[in-house]
Amino acid sequence: MGRNHLHENEKSISPDRSILYVDMKLQSKFLISHLILVLVPTLIISVFFYGRMYNITIDGTIYSEQTYTEQTAYSVEIMLSHIIHRMDFVLNLKLSRNLFHTDPDEALKNTPSRKQD
Repeated sequence: MGRNHLHENEKSISPDRSILYVDMKLQSKFLISHLILVLVPTLIISVFFYGRMYNITIDGTIYSEQTYTEQTAYSVEIMLSHIIHRMDFVLNLKLSRNLFHTDPDEALKNTPSRKQD
């Protein structure tokens, strides 16, 4: 009689319940429910922290690139100021003035001309 009673109870289960869930053992039901209870909040927290860590990483990368660019620009400015200073120094030397400076009248006298044969 006990066996028939169990069999009759299984038939009286509402039709909206899944047959898979009814046939499962209690241990499997607990395992699935606990996995859902643990995995869903873990996934939500993981997605949230992934977004935060992504933003922190991107912000840090942008900051370091800006710092590197500023340092490079400063180094280029210093190098150019040294070059300009040395250029002024060389152009103000007496030797370079004599070597590179020519009178316009003298330059016209010394222009090469083409000889036609």
